Amino acid sequence: MDNIIRVFIGAPSDVNPEREIIKKIINNMNKYYRGTGFSKFDLIELKKDVRSDIGSGLEAQEVIDENIGDYDLFIGILWKRFGTPTKTHESGTQQEFENALKNGKEVMFYFSKLPVAPDEIDPKQLEKILNFKNDISDEGLYFEYSSLDEFEELIENNLRILAIEKNNKEPQPTKKFEKEEKSEEKSMFELIESTLNNFKEVENDSKELSALFNSLNEDFENINPPKEDNIQSYKIYSNSVADILNELSIEFKDKKNDLLTHYSEGINGLIESLELFGEYMDDNTRQDMKKSIEAHIEVLNTTTKQMHEVIEIYDKIPPMTNKLIRAKGKFIKNIKELQKDVKNLRSLLYKSLIELNDSSK
Repeated sequence: MDNIIRVFIGAPSDVNPEREIIKKIINNMNKYYRGTGFSKFDLIELKKDVRSDIGSGLEAQEVIDENIGDYDLFIGILWKRFGTPTKTHESGTQQEFENALKNGKEVMFYFSKLPVAPDEIDPKQLEKILNFKNDISDEGLYFEYSSLDEFEELIENNLRILAIEKNNKEPQPTKKFEKEEKSEEKSMFELIESTLNNFKEVENDSKELSALFNSLNEDFENINPPKEDNIQSYKIYSNSVADILNELSIEFKDKKNDLLTHYSEGINGLIESLELFGEYMDDNTRQDMKKSIEAHIEVLNTTTKQMHEVIEIYDKIPPMTNKLIRAKGKFIKNIKELQKDVKNLRSLLYKSLIELNDSSK
């Protein structure tokens, strides 16, 4: 069926948590988009779809290849194991990847940078992974992640992009970012000028937010370490950390609100400009708008990466006092809320790209 995107995962057993994340995301997306006319994702699960072929004389990989059937998207994942060799390749994952390329399938490949326990390190396996990674690096076919949260963000974003490209449309954005119907008629230049002003403010908001993230380490370095090795000294130190986190939470919330306001108004203005005046825009204007949208997507990707790094660092702060526990929880909650909002903003930017392409037809 044209409205189904069949997904096949090629990966050794050491990345089963990532498999479960993909399964969860696909289930959630299918529920969310149900009834919208949007494509449904269908995950091919080996245990369910691949039949045992005992006594056929085929090796395990040949059984997989023959029984998998057609699919649209190949997702490859590697961490510490390259996998089991086949008759023709150094691993089944490598063979599945090359088959996908050869057959013109969509390909997404992910390399885990999660730590590996010393007793689980296999130098030969890691060398094979590195060689394979180098082989495909020139084609720009892979992504890297340092945590399962980051992997979930990456894979959900990439699946959303694929669905948009396949459908050439995106379901309506969440109510938070929906544009209000306006009764008065707007001129082209007035609307475009307002949109550009909002995007200019976004650049300032993003720089301020990035500076706030970068200042975190400096603020903590300026805190005097415990003078004595006793509970009271560590309590004073912990509460000083809590004070910084509380101040940052207030500042972060203000900057977050500014960013979201300017972004949503800018994007909605852009979409409205394309809907109303797209047919009057020349190719140069379209190309400039496309570059601007792609640049803002990259800004949001950078912001997302910074948020992952901040959460990773400050989630590890031990719960030494109640004040610190509350401050840390509030700070991380604010960042995670922004992560969700950034995801919505990215969807709207991709919708803008589609609107831009549609208005040229």
